Amino acid sequence: MSSTFDKESSTRRTARLFLRGRIFRMRIVAVISLAIVAAVGAVAAALIVSSRTHDHAPMTTSNSATWATPSNEVNAPSVQIPGGAFLNMGSFNAVSCPSPSTCIAVGANNSLQGIAAFSSNDGTSWSTGTLPTGLPQLNAIDCATTTFCVAVGQGVVATSVDGGLNWSAVSIPTKSTTLLGVACPNTSFCVSVGVSPQVAGPYVGEILVSNDGGAAWSVPATPRLVGAMGSVACPTTSRCVAVGAGVMTSDDGGKSWAQNVVGGGTGVLRAVSCASASQCVAIGPAPFGSAGSTTAFEVTSADGGATWLSVTPPNGSGNVDSISCTAAGCTISGPAIASGLIPVYSSTSSGTAWVAQTPPSSLSNVSSISCSSGGNCVLIGTPTTTPAAGGLTPNSRHPIRVSSARVRQESRR
Repeated sequence: MSSTFDKESSTRRTARLFLRGRIFRMRIVAVISLAIVAAVGAVAAALIVSSRTHDHAPMTTSNSATWATPSNEVNAPSVQIPGGAFLNMGSFNAVSCPSPSTCIAVGANNSLQGIAAFSSNDGTSWSTGTLPTGLPQLNAIDCATTTFCVAVGQGVVATSVDGGLNWSAVSIPTKSTTLLGVACPNTSFCVSVGVSPQVAGPYVGEILVSNDGGAAWSVPATPRLVGAMGSVACPTTSRCVAVGAGVMTSDDGGKSWAQNVVGGGTGVLRAVSCASASQCVAIGPAPFGSAGSTTAFEVTSADGGATWLSVTPPNGSGNVDSISCTAAGCTISGPAIASGLIPVYSSTSSGTAWVAQTPPSSLSNVSSISCSSGGNCVLIGTPTTTPAAGGLTPNSRHPIRVSSARVRQESRR
């Protein structure tokens, strides 16, 4: 951890991690086709290292119509995703594209209740998914196939087996937990990470594992001191990497976890992505605002997360907090920098070198990105102009069928 973070109080640091970023009034989805897209990324969360305790409350389930918040989750913190939904302004928080044509997005409406939408044409148009009534906001999603998806949020997990059209939900065993990241390498095994409040400090990290497609979750073996976690990637069913206040890895399908040291140190990591079982990249925004001269935090691993090295991203990348990597390369993005431009960069060298891309003019902010194996990247963010009829408006309950911009961008060398 950098000395800058060491000087801040834990409360202030946590606020910086989860609440930094501008407040955006509308969101759209833009599709960028990149010739180069792969690498690894991180969307982590929180920062203090403190001891944790778990309250293994009984699991409760919802029916298809209504969700009742379990008693052990009534104090799950509301964590705003930078550029995502906030009270009185619904938006998408996360997107997953398991194929070049299929994408599923989740977030929250004006009342911070969960929403979902799906697209079968590269994000050009969107349809509403059906969630249990009263489900809280959803912060992250991963789709192992074009039909199977798991979304996580404020004290809840939601699953879909029909490509995001219909969703069911189950509770989680840890007390007052908000889940911020999820990874499902297949339709059975999933890992989710997040945060819980703690008496002695603001947040403590949580890791949950499912081996039945998200129907039930358990708490794996972890070190006693775990900093808050905000993103996870599982390139295989045995290897997983989680990031946030630090880096943790598992080599046994999430059964046990170990903390990893980053060579050269790092700041808080917001996102992680692995293009393969060995190549992973994690990234996080600069801690002090969005000046165009700042650079993001970045670490890379060539051995599946066993060892990490710090990398200096391009100047102007200070707001980058989302990453998606495929075999073709990696793409990173985030909220607009001081100049008003969205930072979008691509890499074909596992994150060691980046090339700036021209973002679509219709987008002024990015809250999440997902790149498919076909090279298309779907970006969720803020439109520069009010969407046309059918798009997201300040009073819309479900921000679906949002305007989208399709732009083909080639790498500039």
